[in-house]
Formats: sequence, structure tokens, C-alpha cells
Amino acid sequence: MEPEYAPHQEDPTYDGEGMSVEKRRLLFIAAVVLLAIFIFAWNIFLNFGKLVIKAPPPFSILIFNDKQYECKENPCVLKLKRGEKNLSFFKPGYKTEGKTIEVPLWHSVEISPIFELEPYVQKIEKIEEQPFITTNIQYKIEYDKTHHNWKLFKEDDPSRRGLSYFPSKLDNPLIFGSNSAVLIVERNSAAATKAIYFIDLKTNERKTIFTPGSTDQSNEKITAAKPSLNGEYFLVKTEGETNSLAIADKENLTFLKSRESFSTSFWTPFNKLVIVEKTSGEKEYAIYLRDPKNSSTKTLISSIKLEENLSGVSVSPSSKKVYIESSSAKYQVVY
Repeated sequence: MEPEYAPHQEDPTYDGEGMSVEKRRLLFIAAVVLLAIFIFAWNIFLNFGKLVIKAPPPFSILIFNDKQYECKENPCVLKLKRGEKNLSFFKPGYKTEGKTIEVPLWHSVEISPIFELEPYVQKIEKIEEQPFITTNIQYKIEYDKTHHNWKLFKEDDPSRRGLSYFPSKLDNPLIFGSNSAVLIVERNSAAATKAIYFIDLKTNERKTIFTPGSTDQSNEKITAAKPSLNGEYFLVKTEGETNSLAIADKENLTFLKSRESFSTSFWTPFNKLVIVEKTSGEKEYAIYLRDPKNSSTKTLISSIKLEENLSGVSVSPSSKKVYIESSSAKYQVVY
């Protein structure tokens, strides 16, 4: 009789590789728990960088899809989750542009927002400082017998050293000057402008920046000019078809506002031009700031209404202030 064998039955508590199902279940749960702990730790402790903001406090910063933070120190350091951030800054009385930055993982990114003061008007009892005014330096042109041409020289220079030379005599010239540059306007018999020459005394370069055919202002008569502090620009008053103001530099003659504002337009110590103009309203004026470096004009005050007609305009010699006077009141515009 052959021996009988009982059929083999698998143990349900083990898998095919000799590991119990219970142990696999525990390992799976442990892996899930560890993953959850890692995700929690990553989001709470690890997935961060730092945003360093350098600006005069106090100010607020709003981060889109996050929250608003109050900054009371300079620099202001924020710990943020890494990634792209859209930022808006707020400071009472100031304005600034928003920024978009990328916060790196475990590193810092630094930004320096510029808070620009919102211009405001303030009534004052008196003006405490002397006005800032640029003045023309006197130059002359005369025939040079040695070189047989016409030379430009500084009027108070006893040696009459030539600064620039012309092959022929200029017609009816008007000369405006600073320590850095000279603007010469050559005129015809009717006093209309024939040509304008800009002479850079630092480089001794002379350039013709205007001729009658170079712009539509072909019949303009230039009557006055004011140099900027650095001498690189001249505010020019014209009379003719446009009756406009213009700014001359070593490259161009750029026409601006009405000539009526020449007497109420002044260069600042920062080589920018303050222009005060009458608006359509009675005894109302607008104030502009022109930056000739980038050819931009900013409205400081769109309308200021005076009790009496405007009697005087001046600028501060040391700060960003414009003084406005009427017969009965004085104001300062801080910008």
C-alpha cells in the first residue's frame, strides 16, 4: 500500500516571499506615516527662503495669495515659501511700484523698493531760505588776429583764451553761458534764429543743434535762456509761431510748454526744471517737474488755487521744495 500524503496548504499570514502580510501592512503604514511627516516638515520647516527688504521703515508689504506683513526695521527679513511672489508695498504719503521676485530655496533674495513722496502743498508764514537761482556767465566773440578767425572767450578772462573758434563772423549772436557749456544763437536781420550752437567746454566739442529747416519752428526768435546748475542744459524762451519753451542740450533743442511760464520756471539744484503754469481756472496754477536727462515730465500738483494772483516762484537750494507766493499768502510744495 502506497503512503498517502496530505495536500499542502499555504499559510495565509505569509506572502510568497516569506514575509507575513501583517508585517507588510505595518511597513506600508510606516511608509505612509514617514511620508506624511516629511511632507509636513517640508512645508513647515524646510520649503523656505528669505526675502530681505531694504527700505526706510515703517512700511507694509502685501504678498499676493499670502498676507500683509508690517515692516518696522531696515532691513526687513521675511521667511517665505520658495517660489514666485507678487509684491505690493504701502507707506502713507508715498507711492512705489509693485515687484515680482523669486524666493530661492534655503537662500535669501534682496530687494530695495523706492518710496516716492506724494507731492503736497502746505501754507507757510514765511520762506526761511534764500532761493536757488542759476546765473548766466558772460562770454564774448572777437576776431583773433593771430589765427585769423573768430574766437569765443570768457569775458572776465584777462588772457582772452580762445574756447572755440569760428571761420567767419557770426550774425547778430546771442550768447548764454555756464562754467560747463555755452549756447550761441545766430540770428538774421529780423532776429529770427539762423542756427544754434552748443559748445561743451569740458570736451571742447561744438555742435549745431538747430537750424531753420531742422524743425517746424522755422521762424522762432530766441530771447532768453537759463543754464542748469551742471551747465549741461539751457531753458530757452522763444517767440514766434509756437511761443514755447525749449530745453537745449549738446544734442537737441526740445520744445516744451508755453513761453508764458519762462518767468516762473527754474532749475533745481538737482538739474531738473520746475515749471509753474496758469491753468484754465481763475488764479489756478499747475506745477510740473521736467527731467531733461530722460525727457520726462511729471505733474507735481495738477491744480493749486491762490487767493490772489501769482507774484513769485522760487526753489529751495538744498531740498525738494518749490515756493509759491501771492500778495496775501505763501505756500511750499514738497515733492
